[in-house]
Amino acid sequence: MALIDQIQTEMVAAMKSQDATKLETLRMIKTALQKYKVDNPGKPLDEPIEMQLLNTLIKQRKEAADMFRKGGREELAVKEEAEQKLIESYMPASATDAEIDAAIAEAI
Repeated sequence: MALIDQIQTEMVAAMKSQDATKLETLRMIKTALQKYKVDNPGKPLDEPIEMQLLNTLIKQRKEAADMFRKGGREELAVKEEAEQKLIESYMPASATDAEIDAAIAEAI
């Protein structure tokens, strides 16, 4: 299932469960994906592009949380971090240290 379709399905579930934070975050992700499609009509929205867009959103959330903490707005920083965790849930799992060491040993 394409990421945008998965997001749409989960948006419906978030609406039904009245989870405002999750719904807001899912709408943000969907908007970023659709914006890419509109801005780049000849290019397909494939997995590497989706991951790049999600990484950008994660970076924005981290920076916003840091700025809110510096400004003394802890509640907004916590909200940004919650959004970041939800976005990260759509990223593929990263390799563990053991997997990296095994790949290096195999390459050598």
